[in-house]
Amino acid sequence: VAWRQIIGLKLRSVEEVASFRSAVNTWLGSLTNIFLLLLPIPAWIVRRLPPYKAKVYLDEKIEERIDELERSGPDGTTMSAMVFATDEADGATKLTRQQVVDNTFLLLIAGSETSSSTLTNVLLLLGMHPDVWDNLVREQRDFVNKHGEEITKEDLDRDCPYLDAVLRETMRILPLSGGGLRRVVDTVVIDGVQIPRGWLALYSPALTHARDPKTFLEDGSHMDVRAGFRPERWLDAATRPTTEYMPFGAGHRFCLGYT
Repeated sequence: VAWRQIIGLKLRSVEEVASFRSAVNTWLGSLTNIFLLLLPIPAWIVRRLPPYKAKVYLDEKIEERIDELERSGPDGTTMSAMVFATDEADGATKLTRQQVVDNTFLLLIAGSETSSSTLTNVLLLLGMHPDVWDNLVREQRDFVNKHGEEITKEDLDRDCPYLDAVLRETMRILPLSGGGLRRVVDTVVIDGVQIPRGWLALYSPALTHARDPKTFLEDGSHMDVRAGFRPERWLDAATRPTTEYMPFGAGHRFCLGYT
């Protein structure tokens, strides 16, 4: 996901892929290393540490890709979208080169582990529900018979409703995001508890999904991985979850990964 779809690198050998993966893992690991974050380590020592060298390597790869895109034009990758995107307000303002680099690193943090973890959850639930697996395989076989090997995202969106339902139902029961912080604009009282203006409030996708009136059951079985996993609910407007379904967050910080 990271090197191919997000950045669009052309890593042709096993060694190149291994080097990139190692650099990403080393850099990501440093972000949760409390000693690196808090201790006043001299710059000359930092420059000799593996995380710093990994960051330099990744910087170089990203800069090379930006140069390639500027020479060759857009190619459908996430980085390409950032390089060539313009502001909707004036149709001219673009992200600076540094903003593209910074956002690419952000996507390496938030866009690769989330995708792989979601797919892991999908496989877990499919293994627990053979009937869902059979339905999904049947749809995919019909899809291949119709389109052959040449497919587009539009084809998938139009002709794979059950696949879409399986993904959505997985993220309903097992959303990856723990939530997000929002600053309270006006003092509110919820269930007798006052939340003062200016305080930070943490919203929870999992709890929001659990309280969705369209799916809510008193015994909580609608959120159970065995009893509650029903992709078919997404195929009928009468049972489809409401706008309270929010595995990608909401508002101005809505996750880029949705697209």
